[in-house]
Amino acid sequence: MNKIIIGIVFGVAFASANLAIAAQPAQGMGAMHAMTHANPAPNLMRVIKQHGSELGLSESQAKELTIWREAHNGPMHDMVQEVVKHEKELYHASMSGEPKARIMAINARIMELRTQIVSTKTDCRDNMKRILTPEQFQKVLALAAGEG
Repeated sequence: MNKIIIGIVFGVAFASANLAIAAQPAQGMGAMHAMTHANPAPNLMRVIKQHGSELGLSESQAKELTIWREAHNGPMHDMVQEVVKHEKELYHASMSGEPKARIMAINARIMELRTQIVSTKTDCRDNMKRILTPEQFQKVLALAAGEG
């Protein structure tokens, strides 16, 4: 009998913990985890920032890449945070029984943001390919593949 009660207590505790986690999707998510959660495209600027010295960047290349990063980092971060916010909103709307139309509208916004993020990351890749030598770009891709 005690084994059954202990099993039930652990089962309820486990279920409660999972529900508590599910009730707060993406809470506490680090910036990089949030970025990869919001889209599967590689974060090549992160590779440049972390491994720039290994790439032998010229002053001109470093300047162009810095200009890109400074222009796009803030808006990208904002879009990722908006994805996380809308995911929480969708979760709570679903749990509170809101109409399907409302839930699908929230989902459409999430998909729109994810499309914008992937588009910007693809533009970043293409810009980086233009700035770097073919050898440098291949090294960036290899470094990114090692991190993923």
